[in-house]
Amino acid sequence: MSKFFDETQKAEQWAANQNIVNAQAQEVLETVRQTDTAGKDVADVRLRGCRRIKLPSAGLPLISSNGKTPDKLALVATECYRGLRTRLLRQQSKTGLRSVVITSAFAGEGKTLTALNLALACAGLADQRVLLVDADLRTRGLSKLLGEPQGPALPDALSGGAAFPDVVLATDLANLHVVAAGAKPAGGNEPFTGNRWKEFVGWCGESFKLVLVDSPPILPLADFELISASCDAVMFVVRALHTKRQVMRQAAAQLEGKKVVGVVFNGAPAGGVHKEYLSYYRAE
Repeated sequence: MSKFFDETQKAEQWAANQNIVNAQAQEVLETVRQTDTAGKDVADVRLRGCRRIKLPSAGLPLISSNGKTPDKLALVATECYRGLRTRLLRQQSKTGLRSVVITSAFAGEGKTLTALNLALACAGLADQRVLLVDADLRTRGLSKLLGEPQGPALPDALSGGAAFPDVVLATDLANLHVVAAGAKPAGGNEPFTGNRWKEFVGWCGESFKLVLVDSPPILPLADFELISASCDAVMFVVRALHTKRQVMRQAAAQLEGKKVVGVVFNGAPAGGVHKEYLSYYRAE
């Protein structure tokens, strides 16, 4: 009887402990849920007063955001960008990365095209709030594609002339926000030399699930080094039949030690042996 009583007491104690553990687990889960909700609420408040722009109804390359049926080549490209999106988000789930710099060795490789279409593809998912930043302040190619939005832009945020929320633009695609490059700055890469860029990237990471940064090319400018230093990862764009091997080697040397999440093989011939490589992504 005594032995039975002892075992029963142990069992009751075990059950009590389990209830405590379960209660603690529930408390932790509830805290996480509240934190996630609070984080979303904070982001919603931050972005509530954003200026709004409409994405151009025509002229956006390959992927259309206006619901019109694209041509056959655009359909193929759209699927490629969706595949790129899937692989990037898989990396995100593994590593928790938030900010990705999209760059190339030289101009003309298609990095801006890749950044824009990847952002459109990611923003098409219900749970992905995406920010697309035009950090190529010299050419402002992304801003030109978006119709050169007026008002405070990235240089104003980096100089302290505007608050971070003031330079974020909401678009008519619910989950896509953009930051334009504004007027061409006279100081070249100077906007990225202080702590303000790092603070901006951190703020963006708290407000968005994914931040895609269209960066200047790696060669021969210093901008890329300054921009990528504060971001989580780099995506490297190579244009087929365009980038020379020696240039690739130089660019690869600049990427040494950085978190390269993939390489996009862009603009390959639509026929022949390269057909399947219209847009190729290799994840680590």
